[in-house]
Amino acid sequence: MENNNRFFLLDTDIGSDIDDAMALLLYLRLENVPLIGITTMYSIAALRAKIAKKMLLLANEDIPVAIGRDKTIDKRGYMWKTGLEGFGVLTEEEFRIDPGDMGIIDNGIDFIIDKAKQYTGKLEIISIGQFTNIAAAIQEDPHFKDHIKRIWSMSAGITFLDPIPEGFPEPNETYHAIPSHNIRSDVEAAKVVLDADIPITFIGNDVTTQVVLFNEDIEPLRDYYSGLNKAIIDMMDIWLTYRSRRLDREINFTCLHDALTVAEALGKDFTQKTPINIAIEESGATIVSYDPNSSHNIAWQVDANSFMNWYLEHILG
Repeated sequence: MENNNRFFLLDTDIGSDIDDAMALLLYLRLENVPLIGITTMYSIAALRAKIAKKMLLLANEDIPVAIGRDKTIDKRGYMWKTGLEGFGVLTEEEFRIDPGDMGIIDNGIDFIIDKAKQYTGKLEIISIGQFTNIAAAIQEDPHFKDHIKRIWSMSAGITFLDPIPEGFPEPNETYHAIPSHNIRSDVEAAKVVLDADIPITFIGNDVTTQVVLFNEDIEPLRDYYSGLNKAIIDMMDIWLTYRSRRLDREINFTCLHDALTVAEALGKDFTQKTPINIAIEESGATIVSYDPNSSHNIAWQVDANSFMNWYLEHILG
């Protein structure tokens, strides 16, 4: 039964790394998840919106999709794309047509603000991309932050070069971590969101890189033909081929960064979390310290096997 106190909005840079699509696929396989909209951002936001919308159409789901910001708030923002976004899921015609012809909303920031007001105190944003759209909403509406119940972010937290230190988190210790992609891509946006003091749970690389999907794991999708299954398999093939060429060796796996974030937002608790204070340096690196009174927390351990079994059971079911 739907929990009327929780509603979700997915904010995504879907289309480059396959993990956003695998996270959306999880939503589409679950029942009674109150997803009230999807917004896209980061460089080719309109194309990313088409990818999300097409996946919804293939699943016969009518969920609003809105185009967010193309440009980062930080003028130094790190911009990355593969150049293969949309291949495997969009037709030649869909690449060309206006997003509005696919039923896509053209102002994602207004959309987020309106949904925050509509679901005030109940809306949780699952941020599996940069903080650009959320920061823009905060800047445009001074009351936006008061409407949001929590943000679930695939970013920051602790991203150590080495394994998490023994005894973490020590009460009086400060931990410095390397920049994560979603923070580094728009550092100023991340600072705006942190300054707004919205409760945030960070699901970072230290846990997400432990949940690994091998190509062979989703091969059974080929045996249960549907338009959505074919699109997922085709996008996975394109992503792994791209990665293999970039790294000059065969890559047959990918990390389910965003799918784990979705699972944690839905209360599956595959990770252990701890409350922290967090600051962001100009480079995008994070500085964290334990604080039991903080509204921010990070995931720092994960039961990877349990998550992967649960994930595969649902996407293959």
